[in-house]
Amino acid sequence: MELITILNRCHRFRGFVYQHAHFSADKKSIEVAVRPRKGSAAVCSRCHLPAPGYDQLAERRFEFIPLWGFLVFLLYTMRRVDCRRCGVVAVEEVPWGVARENDRVLSGILHHHRRRNHIKDRHLLRHVGSLLESHP
Repeated sequence: MELITILNRCHRFRGFVYQHAHFSADKKSIEVAVRPRKGSAAVCSRCHLPAPGYDQLAERRFEFIPLWGFLVFLLYTMRRVDCRRCGVVAVEEVPWGVARENDRVLSGILHHHRRRNHIKDRHLLRHVGSLLESHP
């Protein structure tokens, strides 16, 4: 099973598609390229509503949930939007750019595995739960 298949089964980002995954040059992390789904509108980061595109910025690396002891980074070229509601050109909102979203994803994955009895160590679950609660 490929990593993209695993990501698609565990977690999908609405409006975005995982393109491909590969090890970084130093082989210490996994990089997953992400692109907007065809026909999906960018969302203004200020008013949180769809807005027409303006241009694109350089590709960025976003830290994602570690997998099998490897750091995972999402590679994405951010779009800028010309938001007529806000009257500004703003960078689009992406779900993985919000720290709390990543906490929610991790919590969901742990809950899924706990339900399937893949994780039985209650001490580990309590420790991860306390980390999520203490994260700003």
